[in-house]
Amino acid sequence: MKRKLQQDKRNGAYFVWIRRGGISKYFPLGANEKLAKKQLGRIETDISSGRITFVDQDTTAITRPDGSKDMRIEELAYRHLEWVKANRSTGTVANREFFLKRFLGFSGEKMVSQISRIMLEDFYAPGDGRATYLKVLS
Repeated sequence: MKRKLQQDKRNGAYFVWIRRGGISKYFPLGANEKLAKKQLGRIETDISSGRITFVDQDTTAITRPDGSKDMRIEELAYRHLEWVKANRSTGTVANREFFLKRFLGFSGEKMVSQISRIMLEDFYAPGDGRATYLKVLS
């Protein structure tokens, strides 16, 4: 099923929204129209082969006995990356991925409520020869 490319008036980037069974997905395709058409063809192939699915995703969100809600930090990070990929430039995506991968390795398997300010201040992510620290503004 062929989709029509749309172009963002703000930055000229091409994209397509695909909806199946009540679930919508956004696919950014870049600023080059020829490459965007190629990428759209690959996306359509991936959808028909089942590599890209349109199903409700399970979540690790829980409700604690005190009524507060919580989720695993990994799920929050991946949800954030999906949003960044859909709404920000590729440079921003690469930067966020760099820090999130290192932070997830540092934090381990934790719930969001277990992440503290002290833990964030102790986080160190080595970069390209320069020390890069994640600072939390209080």
